[in-house]
This record gives sequence, C-alpha cells and structure tokens, in this order.
Amino acid sequence: MRYISSIERIGRQEGRQEGQQEKAKNLIQSLLKSRFGVLDKELSSIVEPLTQMPDDEVASLLLTSSRE
Repeated sequence: MRYISSIERIGRQEGRQEGQQEKAKNLIQSLLKSRFGVLDKELSSIVEPLTQMPDDEVASLLLTSSRE
C-alpha cells in the first residue's frame, strides 16, 4: 500500500467537498428548472446560497416556493 502524505489527504478531501458542492448545485438547478421552467438570472442568483444550506431546508424551500 502506498503512503499518502497529509497534503495528498487534504487535497483529496477538498476534491471530494468540491464534487459534493457541484453535485448539490446541479441538483438545485435541475429542481428549479423543473419547478419554474427556466433558470433565469434571478433564479440563478439563489443557487449558490442554497448549496450552503442543509439539504432538508433546501428541499422545503424548493417545494414551497413560488414566483408570486
């Protein structure tokens, strides 16, 4: 088994975190498109903040949101 330095370990962890954030971003964008049809500038502006929230809060917000 190959030795993994602490720098490599940190790099891998950061890569996993970035991958999880990108996956969350893609999911949120997809849900917003399904809910509202088009991901316009206004909706696009909320994607990043939503990725920082807990999943259950995001789900609740997206299920109850409207454009009114």
